[in-house]
Amino acid sequence: MTRSQLLDNANRLDVRLCMRANRIARNNPALQFFRIVSRLGDGVFWYSLTATMPLLLGQRGPTAATHMLLTGGLGFLIYRQLKARLVHERPFVRLAGIQCFMPPVRLSASHWALAPICCFSRTASSNCNLGGG
Repeated sequence: MTRSQLLDNANRLDVRLCMRANRIARNNPALQFFRIVSRLGDGVFWYSLTATMPLLLGQRGPTAATHMLLTGGLGFLIYRQLKARLVHERPFVRLAGIQCFMPPVRLSASHWALAPICCFSRTASSNCNLGGG
Protein backbone atom coordinates (compact mmCIF):
# COMPACT_ATOMS: atom_id res chain seq x y z
CA MET A 1 0.00 0.00 0.00
CA THR A 2 1.42 3.38 -0.96
CA ARG A 3 1.70 6.29 1.43
CA SER A 4 -1.02 8.12 -0.49
CA GLN A 5 -3.40 5.16 -0.18
CA LEU A 6 -2.62 4.85 3.52
CA LEU A 7 -3.38 8.54 4.08
CA ASP A 8 -6.59 8.25 2.04
CA ASN A 9 -7.72 5.30 4.16
CA ALA A 10 -6.88 7.15 7.37
CA ASN A 11 -8.80 10.19 6.13
CA ARG A 12 -11.88 8.11 5.26
CA LEU A 13 -11.80 6.52 8.72
CA ASP A 14 -11.40 9.96 10.31
CA VAL A 15 -14.43 11.28 8.40
CA ARG A 16 -16.59 8.30 9.41
CA LEU A 17 -15.61 8.61 13.07
CA CYS A 18 -16.17 12.37 13.07
CA MET A 19 -19.59 12.05 11.50
CA ARG A 20 -20.60 9.34 13.99
CA ALA A 21 -19.32 11.29 17.00
CA ASN A 22 -21.05 14.44 15.78
CA ARG A 23 -24.38 12.61 15.41
CA ILE A 24 -24.01 11.25 18.94
CA ALA A 25 -23.09 14.69 20.28
CA ARG A 26 -26.33 16.16 18.95
CA ASN A 27 -28.03 14.21 21.73
CA ASN A 28 -27.90 16.68 24.64
CA PRO A 29 -26.72 14.28 27.39
CA ALA A 30 -23.88 13.08 25.16
CA LEU A 31 -22.98 16.68 24.29
CA GLN A 32 -22.77 17.59 27.97
CA PHE A 33 -20.59 14.53 28.64
CA PHE A 34 -18.17 15.44 25.83
CA ARG A 35 -18.02 19.07 27.00
CA ILE A 36 -17.11 18.01 30.52
CA VAL A 37 -14.51 15.52 29.33
CA SER A 38 -13.02 18.10 26.99
CA ARG A 39 -12.73 20.74 29.70
CA LEU A 40 -11.21 18.27 32.15
CA GLY A 41 -8.54 17.55 29.57
CA ASP A 42 -7.72 21.24 29.17
CA GLY A 43 -5.33 21.18 32.08
CA VAL A 44 -6.87 21.99 35.44
CA PHE A 45 -7.65 18.36 36.24
CA TRP A 46 -4.21 17.10 35.21
CA TYR A 47 -2.30 19.88 36.93
CA SER A 48 -4.34 19.30 40.09
CA LEU A 49 -3.74 15.54 39.93
CA THR A 50 -0.01 16.07 39.50
CA ALA A 51 0.09 18.54 42.40
CA THR A 52 -1.78 16.14 44.71
CA MET A 53 0.37 13.08 43.94
CA PRO A 54 2.45 13.56 47.11
CA LEU A 55 -0.76 13.52 49.15
CA LEU A 56 -2.23 10.55 47.31
CA LEU A 57 0.89 8.39 47.16
CA GLY A 58 2.90 9.53 50.14
CA GLN A 59 6.65 9.13 49.64
CA ARG A 60 6.12 7.82 46.11
CA GLY A 61 4.10 10.93 45.18
CA PRO A 62 6.96 13.25 44.18
CA THR A 63 8.39 10.54 41.93
CA ALA A 64 4.99 9.98 40.33
CA ALA A 65 4.47 13.73 39.85
CA THR A 66 7.92 14.08 38.31
CA HIS A 67 7.23 11.18 35.97
CA MET A 68 3.91 12.75 34.95
CA LEU A 69 5.59 16.10 34.28
CA LEU A 70 8.43 14.56 32.28
CA THR A 71 6.18 12.34 30.17
CA GLY A 72 3.77 15.23 29.71
CA GLY A 73 6.63 17.46 28.59
CA LEU A 74 7.83 14.83 26.15
CA GLY A 75 4.29 14.40 24.84
CA PHE A 76 4.01 18.16 24.42
CA LEU A 77 7.24 18.30 22.40
CA ILE A 78 6.03 15.46 20.17
CA TYR A 79 2.67 17.20 19.78
CA ARG A 80 4.34 20.48 18.76
CA GLN A 81 6.46 18.70 16.15
CA LEU A 82 3.45 16.86 14.72
CA LYS A 83 1.34 20.02 14.74
CA ALA A 84 4.06 21.91 12.85
CA ARG A 85 4.40 19.19 10.21
CA LEU A 86 0.87 17.89 9.75
CA VAL A 87 -2.11 19.91 8.63
CA HIS A 88 -5.39 18.72 10.03
CA GLU A 89 -8.28 21.14 10.02
CA ARG A 90 -11.01 20.75 12.55
CA PRO A 91 -13.76 18.56 11.06
CA PHE A 92 -16.46 21.25 11.07
CA VAL A 93 -14.26 23.37 8.77
CA ARG A 94 -13.89 20.72 6.09
CA LEU A 95 -16.96 18.50 6.39
CA ALA A 96 -20.53 19.49 5.60
CA GLY A 97 -22.90 18.25 8.25
CA ILE A 98 -20.48 18.57 11.17
CA GLN A 99 -21.57 21.04 13.82
CA CYS A 100 -19.05 22.81 16.05
CA PHE A 101 -20.41 22.36 19.55
CA MET A 102 -17.43 23.86 21.39
CA PRO A 103 -14.93 26.49 20.37
CA PRO A 104 -11.39 25.22 19.84
CA VAL A 105 -9.01 25.51 22.76
CA ARG A 106 -5.80 27.40 22.20
CA LEU A 107 -2.67 25.25 22.30
CA SER A 108 -2.95 23.19 25.43
CA ALA A 109 -0.16 20.76 26.14
CA SER A 110 -2.23 18.93 28.70
CA HIS A 111 -5.16 18.41 26.36
CA TRP A 112 -3.19 16.51 23.73
CA ALA A 113 -0.10 15.33 25.56
CA LEU A 114 -0.31 15.16 29.32
CA ALA A 115 -3.79 13.67 29.67
CA PRO A 116 -3.38 10.62 27.42
CA ILE A 117 0.08 9.90 28.74
CA CYS A 118 -1.11 10.14 32.34
CA CYS A 119 -4.01 7.83 31.62
CA PHE A 120 -1.60 5.12 30.52
CA SER A 121 1.23 5.99 32.87
CA ARG A 122 1.63 3.36 35.54
CA THR A 123 2.83 6.02 37.97
CA ALA A 124 -0.60 7.63 37.87
CA SER A 125 -1.87 4.58 39.70
CA SER A 126 -1.52 4.19 43.44
CA ASN A 127 -0.88 0.48 42.87
CA CYS A 128 2.44 0.98 41.13
CA ASN A 129 5.78 0.16 42.67
CA LEU A 130 8.04 3.17 42.32
CA GLY A 131 10.60 1.89 44.76
CA GLY A 132 12.31 -0.22 42.12
CA GLY A 133 11.87 -3.45 43.99
